[in-house]
Amino acid sequence: MRRKSPKKLVRGEKGMALMLVLIIMLFGSLTIAPVLTHISSELKIGQVVFEEKMDILYAADSGVEDALWQMENDKLAGLFAGYDPYDYTTIYPPYTLPNQINGSEVKVSFQNVWIPRDIGPPGAAQARSIIEEGKLIIVGHTSGTEETEYQIQIAFYWANETERDSLRVNEIGIWLPSGFHYDDDCNLSGGCAPSSMDVVPYKSGEAVVWNFASQPQLSVFPGGTSYPMVKTITFHFSGPADQQPGAAVSWIDTTGASGVEYTWDADVKVYAVTSTATDSGGRELAVDAYAATIELRRLGAAVSGDYSAVGNTLLSHKYGSNSYRDWLLRESEDTITVDDIPATATVQAAYLYWSGWIDYHYAEQYTSPYGGTRWRWGEIEELEYPDNPTQAELIALIDAAKVNRVSFGVAGAMTPVTTDQWQVATIPGETAYEGTWFYGCFYDATDEVRQLIEDEDVGSNGSGTYIVKHADSIINVRRAGTGSDTYYFDLCDAENPTGDKTGYPLATPAHKLPNAGPWSDYPDRFMAAYAGWSLVIIYSSPETKGHQLYVYDIATPGFVFTLGWHSDPDFDGDGEKGGIISGFIAPDAIVEEEYAARLTCFVGEGDEENEYGNYDEDYIRVEGASLSNSESPANDVWNSNSPGLAVPGVDIDTFTVAYPIIEPGQTWARVNLPTEDDGFMLVYIILSFRSKVASGGTLSYLVR
Repeated sequence: MRRKSPKKLVRGEKGMALMLVLIIMLFGSLTIAPVLTHISSELKIGQVVFEEKMDILYAADSGVEDALWQMENDKLAGLFAGYDPYDYTTIYPPYTLPNQINGSEVKVSFQNVWIPRDIGPPGAAQARSIIEEGKLIIVGHTSGTEETEYQIQIAFYWANETERDSLRVNEIGIWLPSGFHYDDDCNLSGGCAPSSMDVVPYKSGEAVVWNFASQPQLSVFPGGTSYPMVKTITFHFSGPADQQPGAAVSWIDTTGASGVEYTWDADVKVYAVTSTATDSGGRELAVDAYAATIELRRLGAAVSGDYSAVGNTLLSHKYGSNSYRDWLLRESEDTITVDDIPATATVQAAYLYWSGWIDYHYAEQYTSPYGGTRWRWGEIEELEYPDNPTQAELIALIDAAKVNRVSFGVAGAMTPVTTDQWQVATIPGETAYEGTWFYGCFYDATDEVRQLIEDEDVGSNGSGTYIVKHADSIINVRRAGTGSDTYYFDLCDAENPTGDKTGYPLATPAHKLPNAGPWSDYPDRFMAAYAGWSLVIIYSSPETKGHQLYVYDIATPGFVFTLGWHSDPDFDGDGEKGGIISGFIAPDAIVEEEYAARLTCFVGEGDEENEYGNYDEDYIRVEGASLSNSESPANDVWNSNSPGLAVPGVDIDTFTVAYPIIEPGQTWARVNLPTEDDGFMLVYIILSFRSKVASGGTLSYLVR
């Protein structure tokens, strides 16, 4: 029997491959459906898990976004009971978002973050005192010349030269937010060269600290030494393209001057935010973030909000020149329209000012024993001051003349008001004006305006037509030894005499000089006659967020109600021409026209060019730049013409102070009011800034 070769056996079974394929196909048909089903189930499970994690992550992220909105819109005080922006130790209990996000409840907690690296956080009261007092101020911003150059500005408002030279520096530092880095080129050298410099990771960003073991005087750092002493430190930085380290925070640690130990850039507020999302199954996901807002800080002199200033004259001219003001008005009015103040505004304050000129002489008519009616001068002894009067003697004149009182309100709702805040000035060395004086009064009319709002006599935003009038509109005052011994003035309305009289005039009407006679004893006095008032409404609204203003007036310590009599008057009492207005911080956004500063002045006795002379060449200059507006040219600003107002004898003028007149970070400005041919009285200056309220964004983000 012949055996078959195995090779032949295999080669000869050609149908075997087909059978194997058929077997595999049969096995696959039995297993592929369960395998695919298993794979599909796993994909679905993965998708569900992924979506659930993303849902809860998005929910937690929504808490961070809500926190940024709350910060930008100044809502933290309403969210956290007892919230204090200067409390750097409290972690406030979380608030809950009103609606669930992706089926999760979201709670958000806050803490104000203390940034200065080597200084322990102060208590809330101490921190507020340091910032709002503003004796030592530090700010930071990018340079106006190089995009990658940063400036730290330090301003010291020293009380005397000893204090100025006593302040020494221990440390200067800056925290750069995440993504930004110090790149050298610091301008500290010579006597202010640091003994060491640290550049270290810090609070999700980078801290740059200059240490000064020798404690150099602040006066040796780059910058001037005049008042205030302003120093500038510069360096270069790197970071993401087209981005700026707006949320950077600088600080300085000092010694040697009492009450000035350290300060920091409080324009930037950094927050630690924790947003925790909890889903229906009880699972939690938390997001920790650092976030920041950038907003103009409030110094002690700052008032939050915007303002509207109106006013009118109380002494007008019947004939001829605007300068010859011979009609004493019983009252005058001006209107704050609904377009002047946003409908959503809330009145925060209302300041009333009135000012005028008094002559203790007055003209009286009498019957001559020789027949006919004649005129002569009478004198009111109570209104005459002695030679070289003291300020106390001048102030006593206010009460004697009773010009410290007016009636204020709206038609049908007038209230007598009396103030104890006033100043008086005279014309020194001018015999032609002997016995005459100027006064300015301030009254806080906030309660009166709020009552008018409550009674619906004016709009809820303070808009309305306001009136100021003599407190005693009909009265005769007897003065012995003055001829006919009756001292009073006729009162007029805007067009005609009314028959009312007053013995307490807010100003002495002008008496024009005739060619001869007893009048020649008192030449040119009619040129000084004026009286007027101004009301400043300060308000806040969602539209004025980030707006701050600074009022310098006769109620401000150091401000001098001053006479510009052919001169550049000293209104801050430092013995130099003009004056320094300080206590503010100009925001970075001042480089944009929309955010430029506004400056408003209330000035009495301005004259336009008339038949008596060319009363021009009067200016207002800020940092040497002359200001003007549509009604007041730069060389004749006090011309009794103001945009939107018709107030002969007084000016209530508003000017735009654009960059670079005042630069970002600037904390003071010199204002000069030179005049060559005119005289005027400065009652107030208001400087206002609008600041962008910006979010520094999320500076760091950690999911846990």
